[in-house]
Amino acid sequence: MTTKFRLLLATLVCGAALAPLGCGGATNVGDRYGDKDEDSATAVDLSAYREEFDFAPAPDFTTGELPSDNAGDAQTTNVDPSQLWYTYDDDDGYEPPEHLASRDVYSVLVGTTDDMDEAKRLKRKAYHATDREDISITFEPPLFKVKMGGFTNLNSARGALFDLKEAGVPDAIIIHERVR
Repeated sequence: MTTKFRLLLATLVCGAALAPLGCGGATNVGDRYGDKDEDSATAVDLSAYREEFDFAPAPDFTTGELPSDNAGDAQTTNVDPSQLWYTYDDDDGYEPPEHLASRDVYSVLVGTTDDMDEAKRLKRKAYHATDREDISITFEPPLFKVKMGGFTNLNSARGALFDLKEAGVPDAIIIHERVR
């Protein structure tokens, strides 16, 4: 006998032996939608597996009322809301380091527009007029703002504004900002 024939024969014998075990679904246990036969189905008592759930809403901790320690007691204990949340004093004496402190700066507002291409054109015009590289476009809805500089004194901002107006940007203005 060849190995293939032995393997085939063993598969057939095992299949024939296990076939009755796999055909349990084909036995008659009654109609699943109708009445079941008394003989084929046994009733199982599931009451031991049922659990009672409490679907009461969770307590609202923002009102300052907490449930009492007794689980069955429906009374609430009044608690001061400041004890529920951490509160921070506004005046805690903190001062940021000097490099993080806010300071006054002056910028030249070259122009505002709702078109990004127009804002890029204004930026190129301001760059060619002043040869400054600190020109930026910021989007503050609904407008794009083209700003130049971050001058610490007003006279430097006035000099840049003068250069822009000579180059043909008559609408440029100086704006005061507080930055950190």
